[in-house]
Amino acid sequence: MASFGAPVHPVRHAEMWLSGATYVGVDGYRIFGDPWRQWDVWLEWDPYRHAAGLRSTRVHLSSGDGTPGPLDGEEPDPHIPGTEKWVALADERVVSVTEAVCGEETRLLGARLKELGAPVTTRIHPGTHSGTYGHRELRVALPTLVDALRPAGPGPR
Repeated sequence: MASFGAPVHPVRHAEMWLSGATYVGVDGYRIFGDPWRQWDVWLEWDPYRHAAGLRSTRVHLSSGDGTPGPLDGEEPDPHIPGTEKWVALADERVVSVTEAVCGEETRLLGARLKELGAPVTTRIHPGTHSGTYGHRELRVALPTLVDALRPAGPGPR
């Protein structure tokens, strides 16, 4: 399993992810429902809440921290209406609040998996949600992903 700058503990920042969904033209309430009225559905889909189920699964987590990184372009991240609270709370070096929040969630899930003894690799790097960080991290995670596709048990690998 791998995650590249994704919301891996979305119940912590429900309004952030609903705002992001709206920004890209998706009705976020149709994905997991209303996070205040259908909290149980959000919890059911939250990877952090199910970390114990990943104890025997190799996991690669990576995310930027929202600060400018070496692969970012000159264009700033777009402003996403509804994220003003998170922008106001962000460190002054953060230029991508969505990636900063992904980084926070990635750290939390990585720490939880490590606490449970799961085979996890967590990589947090300077960078935003733009650039080619996902391509770079996919190359790092590819051996883990390919290995997961191999059949278990005796026989040729």
